[in-house]
Amino acid sequence: MGLRCVVLSDHGRVRERNEDAAAAFLAEPGAGWGFDAALVVCDGVGGAAKGEVASATAVAELERALRAPAEKPLAERLVRAIADADAAVRSYAQRELGGARMGTTLVAGIVAERSLTVAHAGDSRAYLLRHDAMTPITHDHSVVAEQVRAGLISDDDARVHPLRGRITRAVGLGGAEAQPEVSAVALEAGDVVLLCSDGLHGAVEDAEILAMVGDDLDASARRRGQRDRRAVRDRMSGTLVETSGDRRGTAHAIEKELVIGRGADADIVVKDARASRKHLRVWPEEGAFFVEDLNTTNGSVLNGAPLQGSRRLANGDELFVAGLTLVFRASEETMVFSTRSTAGTGTLTFLFSDLRGFTALVEREGDAAAARHVAEYGALVREAIARARGAEIETEGYSFFVTFPTAGEALRCAIAVQRRARQATTGHPERPIEVGIGLHAGEPETDGKQLIGASVNLAARLCAQAGTGEILVSEVVRGLVRTSMIAPLQERTGLVLKGIDDPPRVYAVDWS
Repeated sequence: MGLRCVVLSDHGRVRERNEDAAAAFLAEPGAGWGFDAALVVCDGVGGAAKGEVASATAVAELERALRAPAEKPLAERLVRAIADADAAVRSYAQRELGGARMGTTLVAGIVAERSLTVAHAGDSRAYLLRHDAMTPITHDHSVVAEQVRAGLISDDDARVHPLRGRITRAVGLGGAEAQPEVSAVALEAGDVVLLCSDGLHGAVEDAEILAMVGDDLDASARRRGQRDRRAVRDRMSGTLVETSGDRRGTAHAIEKELVIGRGADADIVVKDARASRKHLRVWPEEGAFFVEDLNTTNGSVLNGAPLQGSRRLANGDELFVAGLTLVFRASEETMVFSTRSTAGTGTLTFLFSDLRGFTALVEREGDAAAARHVAEYGALVREAIARARGAEIETEGYSFFVTFPTAGEALRCAIAVQRRARQATTGHPERPIEVGIGLHAGEPETDGKQLIGASVNLAARLCAQAGTGEILVSEVVRGLVRTSMIAPLQERTGLVLKGIDDPPRVYAVDWS
């Protein structure tokens, strides 16, 4: 069967750099590769560090691994090559970026005689084009795609969903988050195999892609006018979410300049005498978002440090204005904390985490130092949540409410938080990060806006009773993790769980 490979890539009209990388190579006579051709497409994940480096590194490592002679089955070789690519990306991040998260989607295919073996992680896709029909070989690893497959939303809803760019797997994240999915397809003469990033499939309808085969796909995508071949996704949107006070959870879309202050005419009113009438402004500009303190007496705090001049906002940035905490959220494709929908998933494990000693710290060192303390605590909690595939449901001040699909993931997250807190405290013992955590599992109820019910309440009560550096779990969680040997558990007696009529046995986790 004759083969012809074509590689097309373009960074688009707006982005300064191309975060896509691609390669295709035909077998060399006598090379002993065991296949006829290999193809790979990677798309560096936006919102993470060095996306263009991640994609280029993954492609280079995959090609190196596949060019080496080997006799193992193709699927096994492909999975091993992707594992090598994942390790190479993580090694670069550790060596050059101090361990910052970086990642890339990946889809790769190997053609051997009349068969195609495909492996993918993320939302880059493989299609089979045959007899005027276009059939997807892969399905996206993303929050929205999972909701579509679960029947929670329609395909039309998915196209405009605000979380449509949130992927759940990527090379460079390690562990289950980097695990590829493998599939195989029998090929016929005349078949066309298309591998592409969301820059194509997110900008061009399948019917149009099919019509363009044999034409210049990349030029047609550019004619659609999308940025970086992403017609919708790169039209960035930004939101400020109040995470403290009686309006916590309220979101403010940044479609124009927003003024934050004590004045009645402010877009976001701060009911605190320490706030100036016009204290802070946030505004959009050419696809980015910026913040500026308006020369106030008491100042503003960004991520725990005094805000000087104007600064560009990044996803997850925290603003502190006279007692009000605001979190900036961007809708561009990003690796985010919430990787799974909580709706309709049945049993979940709930984690509540609370920072101890904060009031004393404020009185001892003042608002600015306390804000930096909270920011450091929040960063280490969110890193643990992301690594354990948790979903951050609500954050109020320095308290986190997170859900996990399994008790094991929740417990590993809790242990990671305590260990990171201990490590941070060793660095500055005068400002210890002291955390109490509670875990329980059950089926939550919902009022349409938030998760509620007895199972949620019990997890919160366990957190309230947990001492500094302690993780308390319910008997249900103990039963779910008992055989996993994650950490020893010791029954904890003498606790008073307020509002719980029939309190269960409670266990403390030996995470040391």
